[in-house]
Amino acid sequence: MTATVRSLTEPKRNTVHYAGIDCHGRWTYLGRSGSAYRFREVITGGRSTSCKGTGTVTLTPTGQGMRYEFRGGGIVSRGVLYRPPL
Repeated sequence: MTATVRSLTEPKRNTVHYAGIDCHGRWTYLGRSGSAYRFREVITGGRSTSCKGTGTVTLTPTGQGMRYEFRGGGIVSRGVLYRPPL
């Protein structure tokens, strides 16, 4: 998964791509609760017939990356995101 957040006001600038299932979409900023940032994920396309849906993504900074949680369509997915080396 690769996510790029460039704007809190322009969802088209916030992209997400799931390489394993070849789907992509955008994130719309919903707000912040404590140290957690919340986004609405909308999948807009891809090669797979499973490329659809919406949900809520929560990102929480940790010492080494961001805790990631997705909830939507009866699915809960969790992990840790790391920034690639520059």
